[in-house]
Amino acid sequence: MARIYKTRTWHDELSPSMDEMEFLALEAYAHLPEDFRKLTGEIVIQIAEFPTDEIMDDLSLETPFDLLGLFEGRGIAERWNPQTGEG
Repeated sequence: MARIYKTRTWHDELSPSMDEMEFLALEAYAHLPEDFRKLTGEIVIQIAEFPTDEIMDDLSLETPFDLLGLFEGRGIAERWNPQTGEG
């Protein structure tokens, strides 16, 4: 899992690439407890530089930097509460 090195200076470092961000996300997910990961089902982790215009509008974001992460879908608590028309 990603570690924060408190003694390391970061002023000369570049931000991670998209591939590195994806690796970090997948690595963090892999280190979650197995019981938790089982509850996530077939989760999709997508990495994007910035939110789409639609997401910007939906969330009333002022700048694309206002969003650091986004979950879309039904949460675990909602999975067992059928919506209208669902079995």
